[in-house]
Amino acid sequence: MGFVRTVSGLIAEHKFRKGILIYFEGITDFPFYEKITRKIPCKFKPAGGKEQCLKLARELKTNDYPYIVIMDGDYEILSGNIKSGHKRIIYLRRYAYENYLFELFPLQKVASSLACIDISDELETEYLKVLKKVTDKLKTLVFLDIVNFKDKADNSFPSAEELFTRHKNRIDFKSSRIEKLIKECNKQAVGNIEESKTLFEIFLREKRLVDLMHGKFILGLIKKLICTVVSRRAKNINLDKRSLIANLCSEVWMYPGEMDHQILKRKLRDAIRTIKHRLAS
Repeated sequence: MGFVRTVSGLIAEHKFRKGILIYFEGITDFPFYEKITRKIPCKFKPAGGKEQCLKLARELKTNDYPYIVIMDGDYEILSGNIKSGHKRIIYLRRYAYENYLFELFPLQKVASSLACIDISDELETEYLKVLKKVTDKLKTLVFLDIVNFKDKADNSFPSAEELFTRHKNRIDFKSSRIEKLIKECNKQAVGNIEESKTLFEIFLREKRLVDLMHGKFILGLIKKLICTVVSRRAKNINLDKRSLIANLCSEVWMYPGEMDHQILKRKLRDAIRTIKHRLAS
């Protein structure tokens, strides 16, 4: 019989499992973190969401249990570096792990593999166009989603598929749908908009809008980008999201990566090292 997914049950696992135990939010996160630690024997466990991870983190800080908790940055990253209060509690520096996958090199590798030919240049051209279109067309919508999040209003960011036009050979967004969503969000937006605006603008001076967007939206955007470019060279592209995630996770840690990648890798390996020393003593 497996452990019941309660906080007490999750905490108890470190007593019965050998090796280093790492908790993260959801089951699809596994291949991303597993690739960082591929040479280190670790046990990975989805906690069942952010709230469960927060509870595990509180218990870790109180009792110094020998496990690691990794959580999405969400919109909390707007306030700068999130202070976890413990070396084994790690917050992502982007909204979610999917945002770490939206980098040129891994996208080029996965797309070229699917096309069975090097399409790196084509992918880069489309990638740069997409970055600009996302910023031009979705910046206001993302900002209002942040305002609604901060004010506890109902915020449900649309899926990427919901906003795409039906063009097969290029990526574009439905302007009318976006305008309608902006009007709806404006009706909900109350409270300290100026504070949110300041944090939003500071964030965008150093990072991309796609680093701040919902992970599921980014994954849909990645899939559309790759399928659009690959379909120009190959027909009948069948790319399910689980395979896409697995392939991108394999590639994203094969190159040095951006600062966010390097910091995450260092923090996780440092956390693992502290537990190894503790277990060995």
